[in-house]
Amino acid sequence: MPRSSLNDSLDHIEVLNEERGSAIAEFVLVALPLLLPATLFFIAMNQSAKVNMSTALMARQAVTAFISGDDDLHGHARVQVLINEYKRLDPSIVAINYQLSCQTNPCITPGAAVALTLRVQFQTLDVGQSGNMPSGTGRRSYRSEQRAVSFVDKWG
Repeated sequence: MPRSSLNDSLDHIEVLNEERGSAIAEFVLVALPLLLPATLFFIAMNQSAKVNMSTALMARQAVTAFISGDDDLHGHARVQVLINEYKRLDPSIVAINYQLSCQTNPCITPGAAVALTLRVQFQTLDVGQSGNMPSGTGRRSYRSEQRAVSFVDKWG
């Protein structure tokens, strides 16, 4: 191989090495600052969706527990047991309250519609700015409100 073509090949390899370093620098300077906020956004969206799905599930189960009671007092007791169990199983739940609206009085009347509105406050991990700290991890509160409607069994 002639000496000039060997030098040309070596020069080409040096240029490739310089371009590889440039690509790494571009990734660090451009892609990472864009990737980090996007990742934090998707984490926050995931937490919000999880809170809403959990609250909707709890509302459906709570209204089912209520209408399966023998009377209104027994129905409220069943809902309270369910709420206490959810609080015990999920440490992120801060507070739960519910409100019933019934088509009839008493609520547990065969064929009557019962609507239960459940309000849940959750605490989730917050990555980023937290309180007086410029960055780090902290806790963030989410509130979710869901409504579920069910009918008391006509033949109960």
